[in-house]
Amino acid sequence: MTTTVDAIYERGKLVLPRPLSLPEKSHVRVTIESDPEREAGLKLSEESLAKVWDNDVDTVFNQLAAMSKDPQIQCELRAIRTEFAAAESDGLGKL
Repeated sequence: MTTTVDAIYERGKLVLPRPLSLPEKSHVRVTIESDPEREAGLKLSEESLAKVWDNDVDTVFNQLAAMSKDPQIQCELRAIRTEFAAAESDGLGKL
């Protein structure tokens, strides 16, 4: 029987994504296929994603998200909504 399984080599061992349906102590033959072009592409992708995800815009977004949970800011937003509700009720916004 031939089964192809991808694995990652970590700390001297091949790590499989899931257990194989083989009896314990089964003897298997492992063939190593390395793909340098794929690995280089993955490295470039990882570097590119790191630049995208590690930026000031994310920091600002996280700060705004934290601010939106602040009880004092929530109170101010409710007051603003109440104030504008009266202005919107005149129907002029629907022209």
